[in-house]
Amino acid sequence: MIVGVVPSGRIGGKENRIKFLENMMKEIEKSFKKAHIDISCQMIPKKAVNIPKLAYNELVGKHLTQPFFDLGMEMKNKAEKVIAEEIKKVLVLTDVDIYDPPYIELYGQADDSIALVSIFRLKNKATNTKLLERTIKESVHELGHTFGLKHCKNKNCVMNFSLNEYDIDDKAQFFCKTCSKVLETDGRETWRSWDWAEV
Repeated sequence: MIVGVVPSGRIGGKENRIKFLENMMKEIEKSFKKAHIDISCQMIPKKAVNIPKLAYNELVGKHLTQPFFDLGMEMKNKAEKVIAEEIKKVLVLTDVDIYDPPYIELYGQADDSIALVSIFRLKNKATNTKLLERTIKESVHELGHTFGLKHCKNKNCVMNFSLNEYDIDDKAQFFCKTCSKVLETDGRETWRSWDWAEV
């Protein structure tokens, strides 16, 4: 299964940005493989694209999420014509502050096929290594939502809800056994609200 990765803006630390993205994609693949889901992360296109012009709201001083979802779909459609393969999921990465009213502060957001992650808040007091770790976890988390996963009560599970960057630091980059089972059954496993996830 191909996951298209769309960098929009300056993604990564002060070191080699390509290396940052390569390491991130490798670890995302590892997280899903541990849950018995084989994905292949591929950059579409091969270089970063501009921040969508319609995203910025001058009154708020932040960027709306919807134009990034539109960008992800646009890049998906273009890439599929070139590689002649279906791209099942798309991960859009950006370095600007994103929001979606009423949610003013976001690390990321997802629908059923596109995940969006911003490193803007993940950079808080972060070394390059820490930024990479946080970006991996948040990317796996948002991609998990595209597969139908909800937030998990297991504090070590990557699907656990994070209130701040330190909550992200405290959890693993992997899915717990229960979330892995839901992934394996393609979301057919039944759950009730919070009761389905591991405690």
